[in-house]
Amino acid sequence: MIKTIIQFLMAKETHFLYIFYIFLGLSGSVVLPVKFVLQDDLNVQPSEFELIFRVSAGLWMIKFIVGFLINPLVNKLLSYKILLTICLIINSTAWFFLSSWSPVEITNVKHVTGILFVVFSSLCIMDVASDGRMIKHAISESESNKGNTQTLSWGFRSFGSLIGGIAIILLVNRDGLAGVSPRQFMNGFVIIPLLYLLLLWGGINDNKYPPIQENGPYISFKTVLKELWNNFKENWKILLFIFTVFITPSSGSNMYLYLSESIEHHGLGFDTHILGGIGLIDASACILGAILYKKCMRKINIRYLFFVCFILSGLISVSQLFILLGTYKKYNIPPEIFIISDDALGSILGQLILLPLMIVVAHTIPSGLETVLYSGYTSYENVLSSLSSFISAWMTTLLGIEREEDGTINFDKLWIMLIITSLLSIIPIFFLFLIPPRISSYTSLHEIGEDEEEEDGDIEMVEVTQHESVI
Repeated sequence: MIKTIIQFLMAKETHFLYIFYIFLGLSGSVVLPVKFVLQDDLNVQPSEFELIFRVSAGLWMIKFIVGFLINPLVNKLLSYKILLTICLIINSTAWFFLSSWSPVEITNVKHVTGILFVVFSSLCIMDVASDGRMIKHAISESESNKGNTQTLSWGFRSFGSLIGGIAIILLVNRDGLAGVSPRQFMNGFVIIPLLYLLLLWGGINDNKYPPIQENGPYISFKTVLKELWNNFKENWKILLFIFTVFITPSSGSNMYLYLSESIEHHGLGFDTHILGGIGLIDASACILGAILYKKCMRKINIRYLFFVCFILSGLISVSQLFILLGTYKKYNIPPEIFIISDDALGSILGQLILLPLMIVVAHTIPSGLETVLYSGYTSYENVLSSLSSFISAWMTTLLGIEREEDGTINFDKLWIMLIITSLLSIIPIFFLFLIPPRISSYTSLHEIGEDEEEEDGDIEMVEVTQHESVI
């Protein structure tokens, strides 16, 4: 089996990237055991919950700076491997101090936040580096295959989350009566990065892969900012639309606490298997969403697609009122049904919305600046998501959703927050005019607008003409 994996890796560089995206997805799944530690050992406030992860992932908000710093390394395969090696070792070491093997006791939130910052920062650098290599392959795709590399990358990342969800269901038990504790589960993430080191150096042959275009001389940060600004101006419509999607607050963290807190603490007391199962369904739905887009929806009118997605998303969110108001008890319906359907459909809709947008911007990036500019767009998304989290935390405090001294949480006004966030989630519908009606191949939105005028809305896209590199 190991020999087969190595042969698969050595066939194409994209094969290794797909395998590495599995690792990135797998690393994301460990967030759930970390949440258990924050709840059970540190009794965090609801308003702090999401902020801990946002602060820990602070480097993700400035990914374009990370992209600029590592761009010269990413463009050469050997230096890319060395960079990943350093990050994998740092990642493994950080998990060691959160695991049950740690010689240091976890006593406060700052301790956990600091360790998570190291974990997420190392993952951020690896993510930016791998995206840079991936985009280099994506922009060289043939007209009929445009978007395949990105879609597969997203699918493999979701597959990694799927594996992590299965592992959590089978192994983790919060009460300690069976299985492993959340911190014991993290022991595996001390080892997994080291296993990827073996794949990195044993499965990638620097001389076997066909070369991809590399950068020329060094480019200044000022020039990079200018190029990023020009690219943002070129795609300002899609950036404004993304703003409306990501800036809206969410009740997700509070709903998670409501589901996972014990009945004595005024929650529903869902056990590890149910919570892990939700993550499992979420990952499966993400894969399904990527497949649906790739197979069925690449040439349909995406304005109609997005309209349906946002309406369904709003309705699904409101359906959680059946849980908060206890309506499910009246009709003897298991509350898990509402949660699972909400999470699954939400993940599918999220993929159908994000994939077309990111594929468009990826194919307007000048050759040689893939790492920097693509990370600029993902930084933009992360900044908006963080602002959304701060707004959500403010709403949580304002509505009095807080943990009391006895450990219980007051969820009495969570239904109000749910209604507000559900209504706000359909705001992007009023900005659908900013995106092109149809994307059969990919180009800048400026050119899309011109084509739309010429062909009365039925756009037949021209092949992307790559900008000359500023390097």
